[in-house]
Amino acid sequence: MGIGIACSLLIFYIATNQLNTDRFYKDRTLIYQIFSDFKSPNLEGLYNVTSQPVVPAMNNDLAQVQYGTVVYNVGDISFVFDKKIFDAHTIHADSLFFDVFERPFIMGDPRNVLSRINCAVVTTAFARKVFGRTDVVGETLNMRGSRNIEIIGVIADWPQNSSFEAEVIVSFETLRDEKRLNMSWDGGESYQGYLKLFQGTDIELLESSFPGFLQKYVDMENENDKGYFLTFKAIPITKAPYIINPQLKSTILILFLLGGLLLGLVFFNTVLLSISQQQKMQKELSIRRVHGFSRSRIFRLLLYDALFQFSISLIVSLIVVLYLSPLVLSNFNIDLTLATATSSFIVLLAGICSILFVASFIIPSQWSFRRLKYVLARNSPFKRSYITDIPLAFQVGISFTLLVFFWFIFRQLAYIQYFDKGYTSDNLVYVELNNEQLFSKDQLLKSELEQIQGVESVCLSDEIPLYPLSGNNFGIQPGGKDYKNFRNLEADEDFFTTLGMEIFGPGFSQTADNSNNVVITQKVAEELGLDNPVHHTIYRNAGGLFTVVGVVPDIVSGSMHSEKPGIVFNHYSYHSVYSTLTIRIRTNMMIETIREIQSKMEDIVPNEIIQIKYYDTDLKANYEFDYAIKKTVSFFTVIALLLTIAGLVGFSVSSIQKRVKEIGIRKVNGADEWSLLLLLNRHFLLKSIGALLIFSPLSWWLITTWMENYAYHVPVKPLTIAALSFLILGVVFVTIFLAVWNTIKRNPVEALRYE
Repeated sequence: MGIGIACSLLIFYIATNQLNTDRFYKDRTLIYQIFSDFKSPNLEGLYNVTSQPVVPAMNNDLAQVQYGTVVYNVGDISFVFDKKIFDAHTIHADSLFFDVFERPFIMGDPRNVLSRINCAVVTTAFARKVFGRTDVVGETLNMRGSRNIEIIGVIADWPQNSSFEAEVIVSFETLRDEKRLNMSWDGGESYQGYLKLFQGTDIELLESSFPGFLQKYVDMENENDKGYFLTFKAIPITKAPYIINPQLKSTILILFLLGGLLLGLVFFNTVLLSISQQQKMQKELSIRRVHGFSRSRIFRLLLYDALFQFSISLIVSLIVVLYLSPLVLSNFNIDLTLATATSSFIVLLAGICSILFVASFIIPSQWSFRRLKYVLARNSPFKRSYITDIPLAFQVGISFTLLVFFWFIFRQLAYIQYFDKGYTSDNLVYVELNNEQLFSKDQLLKSELEQIQGVESVCLSDEIPLYPLSGNNFGIQPGGKDYKNFRNLEADEDFFTTLGMEIFGPGFSQTADNSNNVVITQKVAEELGLDNPVHHTIYRNAGGLFTVVGVVPDIVSGSMHSEKPGIVFNHYSYHSVYSTLTIRIRTNMMIETIREIQSKMEDIVPNEIIQIKYYDTDLKANYEFDYAIKKTVSFFTVIALLLTIAGLVGFSVSSIQKRVKEIGIRKVNGADEWSLLLLLNRHFLLKSIGALLIFSPLSWWLITTWMENYAYHVPVKPLTIAALSFLILGVVFVTIFLAVWNTIKRNPVEALRYE
């Protein structure tokens, strides 16, 4: 029971934590995220990005807006302090950020705290990690080895259910001062915008003003004529995660279902073991009742026994929760040592304990009183009850459902590992040239690295397919009409060789001017209706004529949660902060070659932070939540099977002990062991088959719902589910066989003497 309480509690808490994302803000009902509502000839939907000036203009132009803030998510970047490098999740935010998202300040003044360049606010956890203390206002960090940042504030750590995970918040003015990103109305950068509205604002009325607001700054009539439509939607901060991550809703539902299945498993197991325990007390209870014990005294006797067992189980559950704390922290970023003090954790624990107290005391005691009354009134054995067979059968069904879910998750993640991404990531590493000291020497770095013995090939690009790519509009006719939006990536002539991509056509030339040449994927050719695309011309953004010089297979951009997009590759000709070196290393020379690459780059660009990253490692990070679910489900599936087996063994032994004399009589009359085994368990085996038939549709729904999160997934076949059901029945039969076989084989003379 203790293990069951802990396991179901953890799953319910993880799901509740996801469900309550960003609900901790005092003014959460007033905070909205601005989404771009975009439609083009081949692409439409809500996107959680806008161009940089949108929200500041809303803040100035729209009377319903109290505050508006712009955020740029940098991701993990490196900071240097005292010659040590610290990676931290970082965002850029403007001076109104803390007016929208109020946070307790440990140090510093929250008013206009991010209003100037080269300043930042850090969390207490980051301050302790780097400085060993929290009074760090006035300290300086070196960002990316190229800019000194002064700490002007320290805030309390973000709650575990926050969509912001930033350890460092750098002023947006610092980003503006770098002059490296497009901040115009037609900019394609990924900025997030948030509004805090005045109380009582009519959100529908506000959204109705967005088209007129946008027309003030962008010629939308001209864009509409070309087939492009844009407006904005204000989404409540608590609902935005479900749009950003569409599979989140189904994932939360599945987690609650898994928690419910585990809780049901523990409930039925507890009922069985409690009834089995009270069956052993029936003689004692009957004697006490005959000698004048009242119903209330017997009730208290059973209650004290149940409370003792329940207390032990509760202690065990808390120990298990603490033991599993590192697993939950690493996979779901939830610190259980902090969670135990939250109201949601306490409410969940109280609810689960209440349900299991019913299972451990209320149901078994009522069953015992009925049995006791029957025996005393009729002085005959209690008629057979199916109150035990049914819970056992449901345990089998629940374990079957968890096993099926685990099997398909395991298969899907194996499928992801070996799926044809359109390129090969083995032995690939990359270096982001994210400041001028690095990207200004991009060609020199490439040529020097190519000389290293362990390096097979090197290429330069402005993006890599580890993450979703930005896009542009392309068509086969000038003028912009009927253009379609495709992902766009700049790559040099060695890009396709380095990534192991097969190219049809001449590709980019090593010597000729490639400025007007492009390589496209097969999906682009199909959507543009090009049967023989090589040497065909296409146009970009209503201007710019390009000749197709090659076609490559479609590739995964980001993860398999999305379909392979159409991609147009322009030739890499201009270095920038996005410039990236990708290096393929010869097999069996990885470690020594990495060291040599690091050393060579540090010689060329001294005093810079050189971070060599592995393609395969970062690819796996795209499925971080998927692997977390796999680990969780696999662990709890094992627990579920063990609990079911324990219940089967315990109850089988208990049941067979009550029928020892019956077995002896049947053996004397010629019954063999196998017929006895079948006789004693046929009711339960039939109910197990019924439970599997009941739970099979639930298993099917669970798996198909999960697989909807992937654009590419393993087939879900009924035959596989049928095979797993036979496996479960085999486990059930073997468990019962091992539990009762010795008793069935006993000498019938000994059985007839059994008391």
